[in-house]
Amino acid sequence: SVDFVKVNGQPRNMNIAPMVRSGLAGDSASDAAKQAVATRAENNPHLVNVFDIKAEGWRSFNTDTVRRISCNGQIHTFDALAF
Repeated sequence: SVDFVKVNGQPRNMNIAPMVRSGLAGDSASDAAKQAVATRAENNPHLVNVFDIKAEGWRSFNTDTVRRISCNGQIHTFDALAF
């Protein structure tokens, strides 16, 4: 799971699934879709796309606002940032 601060300043915890492939178009995506993904990544380099288990869909979070990551029984905390 990952704890982070949303754009609106609210804290959020998200349970995420690693290596989910559902809903990915990959090579079959249109050129426009591929360009949109590339542009988003270029304009927002700190966003990470993940599959939110509870919402059953794709979400993203900004790595600059991550407070805590829990994985395989290990917890990693990060200094609180001023927002």
